[in-house]
Amino acid sequence: MDTIWTPSLANWQGAKYQGIAEGIADAVRCGDLVADQKLPTHRALAEALGVTTGTVTRAYAEAERRGLVYAVIGSGTFVRGSEASSHEWRFTETQPEGLIELHLNRPLKSDRAELFARSMRSLAAHPAQINQLLDYQPDIGVTAHRQLICEWLARESWQPMNDQVVISNGGQHALLVALMALTRAGDTVVAEELTYPGFNAVARQLRLEVRGAAMDREGIVPESLDLVCRQVSPRALFCTPSLQNPTTATMSLQR
Repeated sequence: MDTIWTPSLANWQGAKYQGIAEGIADAVRCGDLVADQKLPTHRALAEALGVTTGTVTRAYAEAERRGLVYAVIGSGTFVRGSEASSHEWRFTETQPEGLIELHLNRPLKSDRAELFARSMRSLAAHPAQINQLLDYQPDIGVTAHRQLICEWLARESWQPMNDQVVISNGGQHALLVALMALTRAGDTVVAEELTYPGFNAVARQLRLEVRGAAMDREGIVPESLDLVCRQVSPRALFCTPSLQNPTTATMSLQR
């Protein structure tokens, strides 16, 4: 929510924009400003301090350069804090003790050493394949691979072509690339109200606003989607019609 926080410039001798930036730094250090807290608008802070809007704009830019704040287009300027903001994408190898992680589907962590060793022995018997695998690959994927994908996807009423297929490094990479192509920071995207956690991670990384549409046993509800679209004019929709993650809801052909 909005804050009425204002720094004091009474004892500051230098440029006012630097004093505002230093005030932000001091407030973060002492806990008066916390991570993800929204700062006043440029105009509101300028009026409170008796400075120009341009001075505040320059101050916020200086604070962002120093890693103290981050800006979200259409939303405002927020405190980054001493640790990485929750709005940012992050990767961590640790998790709280006793936590049962349910946001990922993956095989049991059995002993895979023999399977890995077997694969390496098979590759070692074919040096030419090793050289090919370690060489640079086409940016949209190997042609033979894309042809196999087209054959696998083909239906009686639809036959995809090679140039319609781009191979990604997994679904998460595909989500990232698609949203980077379709959106800008500050845009709104719609998803099921309970959606794939990987999508939320990508949305945070790209600083997108996510709005949820209601679901039933078939997944996203069209009437709810229509209402959300009328309210926020989203840039993109993310939904999974078959075996939705995490609910396993599957849409009927009619929907």
